[in-house]
Amino acid sequence: MSLYIVQADITTRQVDAIVCTANKDLTLGGIMGNKVKELAGPLLEKELMQLHKISVGESVITRGYNLKAKNVIHTVGPVFKDGLSGEPILLKKAHLSALQLASEYNLESIEFPLLSSGAYRYPHRMAIKVALDTINEYLLDHDLSVGICIYSKKTLKECEDLIKPYPFYKGEGFVDKVIKDDAFMNEVRYFANDNNSMFISQNQFNHYVAQSKNNFTSKFMHFLNKSNKSNKDVYKKVHMDRKLFSKILKGESKTPKKNTIIALAFGMELDLHDTEELLHSAGYTLTNSILLDILVIHLLSEGSHDFDHLNNLLAGHGYAAL
Repeated sequence: MSLYIVQADITTRQVDAIVCTANKDLTLGGIMGNKVKELAGPLLEKELMQLHKISVGESVITRGYNLKAKNVIHTVGPVFKDGLSGEPILLKKAHLSALQLASEYNLESIEFPLLSSGAYRYPHRMAIKVALDTINEYLLDHDLSVGICIYSKKTLKECEDLIKPYPFYKGEGFVDKVIKDDAFMNEVRYFANDNNSMFISQNQFNHYVAQSKNNFTSKFMHFLNKSNKSNKDVYKKVHMDRKLFSKILKGESKTPKKNTIIALAFGMELDLHDTEELLHSAGYTLTNSILLDILVIHLLSEGSHDFDHLNNLLAGHGYAAL
């Protein structure tokens, strides 16, 4: 699994395929379409003319010709009306059809623009939310590197909280990281009132809980991408329910329990240091006074990520499996 955000002109990207917004008759127009047409050369348009028209939510693939991208996937997104006329369903369908073509053609990398957000007036935050949810869901069962390419600094700022959990790169290469993880919240800080008694308001408590959850999600996404493992490889290895993994991935669940995070660490094959860092982001630690922690420290120190062996050791001491 690999999902990242990049700030760049998508027409300059050197990947297996870039996605280009298209009309139903597959004519290239608009700022992006005209630039793709100019850079790719006349053979791209000639190839498009040989293809049948498509409907909203559908995609076709052509060669990239003179582009740096090997292929171009042409996708028809929906025109935004009011958000209540089926636009989210159609936008999801557009992303899925492009992803399915990438898998069908055995591509390893694909990058999307923010579909329908230009002339089709889809609000940026709503568009990127659909894109992230759809791509994350698809990557649960498919091994593919997927980028969302955003050129506008204004759009990046507008959607900063939504894209923060994901690796973020600037320019044509994957070198200049421009968004870093937040500092971790280690504990809830209590505030003194006028009577010097210690208290924390419900709003403050909710804020810290939300911040802690976001810290874990961000760190989890970081290590998942670093592991270069598909989502399916991770949750299958540790016998985790696919729906639970999906909720954790999307940040839709509460901060996971310690046992769940340990399982994820074994699934991603993290070393001891990274496992402790992931646990720390959720407010947990490994100690030498708990059998599970002792076993985890021992196995990871030995470089072992055998999850079934860990459970067998626990069972041998009368403990339930993770």
